[in-house]
Formats: sequence, C-alpha cells, structure tokens
Amino acid sequence: MTAYKSAVRLFWAGGEDVTDGRMLIFGAIVWSVYSIVQILINGIVFDEALAPAQIIAGAIQYPPGHPHQIYYQKAYNLFHYLAGGVWAIKPAPLAISAARNFLFLFSSSFAPFALTVLLTRRPLWGHLAATVTVMEVALRFGGIYPMWVFPNGNSNGHLGLHAAMLIVVLLLARSWRAGGLMLGLLPSLHPVMPLLIWPWSGAYLLFSRELHSWKEKARLLRGIGLGLAVCAALALVIFIRADDSGAVPPYQAQPGNAQADGELIHRQFTSTTDVHRRLAPLWWFAYSVGPVALFVIGLLLLWTPKRPEAANSAGPNRQTCLWLLSLSGIASLYVYGAWALQYWMGALPAPIEMSMPYRFANFTTLLLVPVTVAAMAGAQAAMDERAKRLATVMIAGLIFIAVIGAFSDRRPETLYVMWGLLLSMDFYAYRKQPRRRWMSLAAILAIGGVTLAIGGATQLGASWIPLMRSLLVSFLICSLALSLSALNLSALKWMWIEGRQEGKWQESSETRQPAALHWLLRISWGQVALLCACLVSSLAALPRSSQNEVFTNMPRWDMVSQYDRELSQWLVKHARPNEMILPAIMPQTKLQPRINHPVLMELESLYLMTYMPSLSSKIGTMTRDLYGVDYADRDRINRISQGGRVSLFSPVWREVWKTRKRDEWRELGRKYDFRLVLSPADTPLDLPIALPGPHWSLYEIP
Repeated sequence: MTAYKSAVRLFWAGGEDVTDGRMLIFGAIVWSVYSIVQILINGIVFDEALAPAQIIAGAIQYPPGHPHQIYYQKAYNLFHYLAGGVWAIKPAPLAISAARNFLFLFSSSFAPFALTVLLTRRPLWGHLAATVTVMEVALRFGGIYPMWVFPNGNSNGHLGLHAAMLIVVLLLARSWRAGGLMLGLLPSLHPVMPLLIWPWSGAYLLFSRELHSWKEKARLLRGIGLGLAVCAALALVIFIRADDSGAVPPYQAQPGNAQADGELIHRQFTSTTDVHRRLAPLWWFAYSVGPVALFVIGLLLLWTPKRPEAANSAGPNRQTCLWLLSLSGIASLYVYGAWALQYWMGALPAPIEMSMPYRFANFTTLLLVPVTVAAMAGAQAAMDERAKRLATVMIAGLIFIAVIGAFSDRRPETLYVMWGLLLSMDFYAYRKQPRRRWMSLAAILAIGGVTLAIGGATQLGASWIPLMRSLLVSFLICSLALSLSALNLSALKWMWIEGRQEGKWQESSETRQPAALHWLLRISWGQVALLCACLVSSLAALPRSSQNEVFTNMPRWDMVSQYDRELSQWLVKHARPNEMILPAIMPQTKLQPRINHPVLMELESLYLMTYMPSLSSKIGTMTRDLYGVDYADRDRINRISQGGRVSLFSPVWREVWKTRKRDEWRELGRKYDFRLVLSPADTPLDLPIALPGPHWSLYEIP
C-alpha cells in the first residue's frame, strides 16, 4: 500500500510531504508521454527552423546579398543554429521537426499543469488545467500574435513564450540552478522575452525572500552565468559567419535615395499589411475580457478567508498568485503603454515596433486557465464535504460535456461556463462571510460588463449573447445544485442524530474492514470521476492538430503533400542544384524545406524587414517587381488598400500574375535568375505548365 499511496500523492492528491519539484517531475512525465502519443497519431509537421538550418549548414545556397541568406545567417536564435549544426552533420528534417513538435505540445500542456500545481499543490488540479488547455478553449483569448496548443510549423514565438513561462515556473518552484540557466539563456531562445521576464525575475528575486542561503544564490548565479556565456558564444558565431559583402545584382545596395525608400517601404508595410504590429483592437478578448477576468479571479484567490470546518484544507498559494498577477501586470503595462503611444503618435518607434509589444497579452491568456482552476480548488477547499463532492462531480460533468461540443471549434463559451461554475462554487463556499460573499457577484458584473461593452465588435464575430448566457446559466444551475445539496445535507444530519438517539444505528466492533478496503472507501469518487474526465478529454483531443484556418481546402505548408513529393522528383530531374523557384504570396508555402531548393520570395520574405529594417529596400524592390505591389508608392498603396489595410489575402497580389505577358516573365527571369514559378490552380499564367496539380501548378519560363 505504501507504493500505491506514494503514486496517488505524486500523480493525484499531492500533500505537504511531497515537494513541488517531485510533483512537477511526475507531471512532466505524464505530459511528455501525451505529447509523444500525439505526434505518433497526427504525424510530424515540418518546423520553420528547417529553412534557416539548411542555410546555416550550407545545404541551401542563395545568391550573395539575397535577403534570405543575410537574415537567416544573422538572426539571433539558438534553436536555428542548433538545427543547423544537426543538419551539417546529417540532414534530418523529420528528427528536427519531431523534436520541435514535442517541445511545442509539451510546453503547451506542462505550463498550465505546473502553474496550477504551484498554486494549489494538488497534481489533480494541474492535470485538469492541462486538459482544459488541450481542449483549446482559451485560444480565442489570444492577441494579434496568434496562440496554438498542438504542433504547428510556426513555432518560434510559441516556444519563446513558453520558455519564458518555464522560467517563471522554475523560479517559483525554487529550482535555482535550472531557473538561472534558462534566465541567462532566454535572449538566445527569444530576444524579446527578456523585456518582460528579466524585470519580473529581478523583482521576484529581490523582494520574495526565497533565496535563503549563499549556496542557493551561488546556484542561481552560476546558472545565469552559464546561460549568458552561451548567449555570448552564439553572438560570436553569428558575427564571424554573417558576412553580407560581395552582393551580386540585383541584390546590391541601391544608390541615391535607397535608404529613404527603405524607411518608407518598412513604414508602409508595417502600417498597412503587417497583422502583428497593427494597433491592438481593444474589443478582442486578449485586450479586454482576458485581463479583467484574470484580475477579478486573482482577487478571489487572494481573498480566501477560511471556514472553521475547512481549517485543515489546503488553500491556494497566495504569494504565488500575487507574483503571477504581477507578471500579467507588467505584460499589461507593455501592451497598453504601447497602445497609447501608437494611438497618439500614429506609429511606434522602430525598436518598440520590432518587439511586437502586443504579443505580451498572451502571457495573461496563458495564465487564465491555471488561475481559474486554482480558484476552483480554493473554493472547493472551503466547502463542506458533501458540497466538495458535488462540486467535483460538476467539474467532471463540465469536462465531459465539453468533449462533446468543444472540439468542433475553439469556442470561448466553454471558458465562460467554467467561470460560471467557479463563481457559483465561490458564492456557496463563502455565503456566510459578510463581505466576501459578494465578490463572486462582483466578478460576474465585471466579466459580464466588459463582455457587453465590446458588444457586436467581439473578436472573430462571436456575439456577446451566447457568452453571457453561458456565464449566467452556468452560475444559476450550479448555485441551485449546491443549495439543494446544503438542504439535503441538513436533512440527513437531522435523521442521523434522531437515529442515534433511538438506537437504530449501532456500530459493530466486529465489522472492521481490511486495510486495503478501508483505503478504497476513503477515496473521493468525485475526484476519480474528475480524473476520468481529464483522461477521456485529453485522449479525445489526441487525433487533432493545429489547422490552417484560412485555406482549409489547401494542403498545409507544414506537412508534405503528394504534390510536394512529385515536385521534388521533377526538380531532381529537370532543375539545377540550388535553382530558385518563385511561389505566390498566398497561400503561404514556406516551400524551401519540402523541396530542398531556394525560394526567390514568399510571404515570409515580407516579414523579414520588420525584424531587420536594413533589408527593406531590397525586399520592397522585389515585391514591386515580382508581385506588382509597390510599398514605396504611397498613392498606389492608398488605391489598393481597403479601410487602410492591404490584406495579404487581397486579389491584388495575383492580378499582376494573371495579366503579365510571357516576355515580361522572361525579363524578370533574367533579372533575378529564375525560371520556375509555382502558382495556385485558380491563377493561370501565360507560361507553359511544367507540372500540373490539383491545388498548385509549376510553370516554366521558356
């Protein structure tokens, strides 16, 4: 029985004698297995690190001065150079992608698990938070920089966000060596994240008083020093390798006013086309409902007076909650400070704009589920035993119901239902507290008021009516159930007292159960139901991967299609090594890793200038020549824009291809040294078809 009890505490119940580190390790094992199973079921998706890895390793070569060659050699990213080192030893696109896919999903699920365990010290609640996360119910609360849960080829931002959150977890868990190492490494993992994590970490280490001895301080400093040494070594490698001299036409620096044109191109693109750097829409959940909900639910966690009968129950870790709320507060300062500055000035200064400050709202979104689940745990801990069991069963029922309807869409209604259940539990648990009992009703007013305020402009067209209905109906039904439970409990208590007085119920000393049976009878079967609900829900989410939400009828760019295989075979037979190919801007292709050939220009090329403005002149010229969109021409941009936006899905990106004559293609081919063009099936070109396909066709310039 000792081994059984130990397993229950590590995977389920926790306990004061179980350290945070051990619970986190065993939780990491659970969600690592889950991530591996998901990859085995859904397959490996090609990661965006493959393209820079090929260039860094020299497997794919661009003409000297090409923007891809310059940017990917200079981009400060440790993951890219590690992948490049692996590729230099042996090309291994599947192995590199599989490793990144694993990190993608593991970080998605482990972060909410770990945060909830640190708040509650109960692994069961952590597994519940991770399960709700893999149900993707909070993804609509992401900002203009999107969020995912399941593996997607766009992994750099996702891994950077979760690497930053892992540092928070490690420091809160007092894992000084690993936390210090990650803290020092963070600039090389994602150069923007230190803007948020370093100030928060400095405040935490200075004011939390968790570093109790010089030995712990030495571990932290050694870890930070090692991480910073790796960052310095990476910077030295990039400095030695990144040489963009000797550029060949047409990638040479342009004379005259090229610098001024580059600044104009950069400004025009970021203000009209770049979806990540536009003024944050305050009617989106990430910038309105999310921060308000996190704040009011955090207050519920911080203000948790104990009921006398719950004196021995484990409540939330208030200090951890306070530090997590402070993390969200620092992120909100960046977000709303940048919003005010951009609204006032019309544009952000280049260094601030480059950092994409609105992405920091995703930290608040990432905290929503753990804090909500922890508040449920806190409310449940303050309940009487019968209400505890009923509340646990209701949570399990909610998860089971969500399995039925939540996987068809990333619906925010599920989170509103969770909030309704939480607030009903909170109201019941503290119904006899004079002032505390009104906090849950105030939370309903706060969340509901912001939801009503954003009204018809709600993100992605979601109406406030079903959201408010989900919140209020859930609150009323669960409150009624808990109230009936309290009445039933009072009746049973009266019957038990009467029965004892009449001598109808007698205890027998001869009916003692064996130790194993006695242990089983002590198990909370509501928690068993909750654990089963988590297991069923997480398994139901397994045959699922991040979808291309716009081009659902097109092959995904991060998965190899049959046409990709045919195209690769055609290129082996008919193309020169490192011969460039030109694809359409949309749908995005990120073609290079799948066909092992350089790509003259693509959607990703446009965004390179937002990270490296010095490339703006080259990229702007290529965009004008190849796609007919001239960001250096204000009048042209104003004519083709709609509502001040030049959408990447606009037909203007294909109009010039449809009307371009064969001689014009020949002239472009001579200028940029290419002869292969990949066009969507609905955009025929005045060129001979070399390889037709159901969605794409390869054309050859004669």
